[in-house]
Amino acid sequence: MVPGLLVNDMAIKWRQGALPLMKKLLLKMPGVRRVSIANRHSGQLRTLRDSGLFDAEWYVRHYGLTGLKDPAEHYLVYGGFAGLNPNPLFHSEWYLERYPDVRAAGINPLVHYVRHGAAGLKPNPIFDSKWYFDQYADVEASGINPLLHYLTAGAQEGRNPGPLFDAKWYAQRYLGGRADETNPLAHYLDSGAHCGNNPHPVFDSAWYVKTHMRTGQDPATALAYFLETGWARGDGPSPLFDREWYLQEYPDVAASGQDPLYHYVAHGRAEGRFASRSPHFFRSAAELRSFLSALVPALESTRVTVALPLGSSAEEVAVAADSISKSSSAVIYRSSIQSLVGVQECSYPGAPYVAKINNTLALAGTRYVISGDRIIHDEEHAFLSEEGAELKYHAARRLADEKLRLDMHLRQGAWVDKGINVMHEYSNNYFHFMAETLPRLLLAEEAGIDKDVPILLESGLHENMTALLDIVNDGRRPILILERGGAHHVREMYYPSDVSIVVDAYYGGPVARKSALDVGRIRHAASLCKDRFQVGDAPARRKIYACRRGNTRQLLNQAELEAKLVTLGFEIVAVDGMSVETQIRIFSEAEIIIAPTGAQLTNIIWCAPGTKVIALASDHPSHQLYLWELLGQVSGANVRIVLGPRAFVRDDKYSVHDDYYVDVEQILTAIN
Repeated sequence: MVPGLLVNDMAIKWRQGALPLMKKLLLKMPGVRRVSIANRHSGQLRTLRDSGLFDAEWYVRHYGLTGLKDPAEHYLVYGGFAGLNPNPLFHSEWYLERYPDVRAAGINPLVHYVRHGAAGLKPNPIFDSKWYFDQYADVEASGINPLLHYLTAGAQEGRNPGPLFDAKWYAQRYLGGRADETNPLAHYLDSGAHCGNNPHPVFDSAWYVKTHMRTGQDPATALAYFLETGWARGDGPSPLFDREWYLQEYPDVAASGQDPLYHYVAHGRAEGRFASRSPHFFRSAAELRSFLSALVPALESTRVTVALPLGSSAEEVAVAADSISKSSSAVIYRSSIQSLVGVQECSYPGAPYVAKINNTLALAGTRYVISGDRIIHDEEHAFLSEEGAELKYHAARRLADEKLRLDMHLRQGAWVDKGINVMHEYSNNYFHFMAETLPRLLLAEEAGIDKDVPILLESGLHENMTALLDIVNDGRRPILILERGGAHHVREMYYPSDVSIVVDAYYGGPVARKSALDVGRIRHAASLCKDRFQVGDAPARRKIYACRRGNTRQLLNQAELEAKLVTLGFEIVAVDGMSVETQIRIFSEAEIIIAPTGAQLTNIIWCAPGTKVIALASDHPSHQLYLWELLGQVSGANVRIVLGPRAFVRDDKYSVHDDYYVDVEQILTAIN
């Protein structure tokens, strides 16, 4: 039975005066008996009214039930079992069919969902409560019912109700972008699915019906059928997603054991990963530019792949200086300030500089640019021959003969007059943003570039990253947001060199000792942030345990440790969802901080000098734990590392992210 059809059918029947007849029929249905509401159902009625999920106004209007004394009571005793819905997104009949024990027990479907729904039950075929919590940790932490959050806030915020429903994309494509006026999922369930609307860019309803569903099955149920049956069976959602290619292209996904489609819709698409092989492949920048110039404007971007020699920005401006055309590309600033600190002498990065490179293609969300007939990336060029140094960008691959392959999106009209490129592959990581992105911005400011030149940033940055950048920028420059994963032509690009270097070295080895931080510029950025919020040298008295959430590098006995620390006066702090200002204020008042390694430990840069920091990590040999000691130099914190045994939950290339335990007594000793 299709939920939308059920709703419309029932509405008509009730409006035609079928209420008395329906009541009689309902009284004969198993599990539905006329009872004293005040006595027998008072608890359920209270649950219904307090839930926020029963929309009395919508219920009365949608089913033409004017004159009802108590709509909630009516739904509790009659409506819920007759297939009437309490709001646009809770489908009573579907719920009772999916969970037959609820009907057998005579429990109203919405009451049951309110009491047990957070355990992962679904209120309709598309909304996935477990997915919603997994994707939005702030919602789970708030304790609110997931469907209630989506109805009252999530839809307006553009959150997705399930893995294959992209609310923003759907609203843009079918609702004129008006997600604030019309709930996208409600529209899809009520009419969109019947019209053949696609719920997600990677799910093609018409193709799926033709390819995987039996003759006679309702096309409107395509997505519901896929979620219930097709996904587990291995059906493809459309020709746009290639499971085998995705696993081959992204070995980290294969190593994790995740379903490739789930990874793509939950993480990969947001990270800029591709769903299938590119149909366009170019081996020269001239071919790529010619293709770009011939593109016609379209709603969807065009995916392409390019394979070119790899070079550095320093090489590029040197070539420009020697060329007959005497291109104006040049190094415009060399800094005498180098505050790089590592554990050994580092050849990279060298003396800081800012290059101006003209007529480039900048790949948003990365440091990659295409200039001349080369791909420019200073770090990748410096570590090209270093064994164990991994590429940071998931859509880049090393080829023979010092070439690099890049996947990207092209869009007609993606042209920028000028800008300062401070983008980075790991911009959404708190540690990398503080250690690498902001210091590059400060270097660019040292160069005295005209104030009307905007900062180039990628789309999709976490609000805390944009808040940090706004503080360091202090409103002096405009900010231009570029579509992540897309190539943008920049007529005049200012390219600050790397001033910190954090090597991805999953297997350890000599290259893992070549990371280094620009402590001076990081300290300058931190000082600007503390000044913005007028954080002074208040007495440091707070004891903080900064817990780590998530599915990787889990501290498996964290609950035991937290319980012990609470008895010692520690606050358990989860920074997820905290603003920059809140994090700065909390950690600047700490006299001692204990935390597993992770982004939350970056907050030690706000500490008062002398703050004791105990960082927890597994005993995996490939960790670059000295980076936390270097970061401690920014604030003058005293950092000590406590190691615990690995759990060997994973033992692959990415086993540096393995789960682990710690010896609680060892930590208590370290505190004292």
